[in-house]
Amino acid sequence: MNDILDGLKWMGRTVGGRAADAVQALCELNQPLADRVAQRDSQVNQINDRIQEKTFQLLEAQSLSAADRAFLRASVFVSQNLERIGDRAVGLAGQVRQLGGRPLPEGMQRLLLDSVPAIRDGISRSLSACFRRRLADVRAAMLYED
Repeated sequence: MNDILDGLKWMGRTVGGRAADAVQALCELNQPLADRVAQRDSQVNQINDRIQEKTFQLLEAQSLSAADRAFLRASVFVSQNLERIGDRAVGLAGQVRQLGGRPLPEGMQRLLLDSVPAIRDGISRSLSACFRRRLADVRAAMLYED
């Protein structure tokens, strides 16, 4: 399970950083930074795939405690959502080219810049809940809705 923990930690740090980079690229119309965000998306996808594969192997192969099963379920949920956040960062970064050098309105820039701490906080809270094996808290941290 340490591989899963390490993968989730890496994904959290990486996706949070890429979201911040995407916002910065969009606000500054920084195409090279936007390109780096997009180019590195496959790394997040690969780690997500590894976490999913390892999790399902563990669920099939072992007799696990209820706490371990909860952790594995939470791990799948968190890794999928982190991968989605990474995809959204790529989408934001792609808007730099679409803007064609036209700056964002000041209010939009402020809204985007103000969202970065909330994104990082959500990632941190969801990882913390996952590591504590509290699936309900993970869902709340990721703003999960049924």
